[in-house]
Amino acid sequence: MVRRMPNIEIKPCPFCGGVATLSKVTNGFMHDPVTITNAYRVWCEQCHIYTKSYESKIWQDKYGVVQIEANGAMDAIDAWNRRCGQNV
Repeated sequence: MVRRMPNIEIKPCPFCGGVATLSKVTNGFMHDPVTITNAYRVWCEQCHIYTKSYESKIWQDKYGVVQIEANGAMDAIDAWNRRCGQNV
């Protein structure tokens, strides 16, 4: 499944200039505590190069408050958008 995040720029492919897309590559769910884990990567629709997978972890604490431990979608986009010589 391919999803695009609104208002988040994904730069063109650094190799071929093609359109890049954010893609969810795995799903996970645990019951105790309620935890959702997903892995994302960004890939080029033209030359098919892609980032490694970055995991999201969202869970609900004992008070019912949603906690975001990692945002794999944003991590994948940040990795894709980083260019050689750019400060990290």
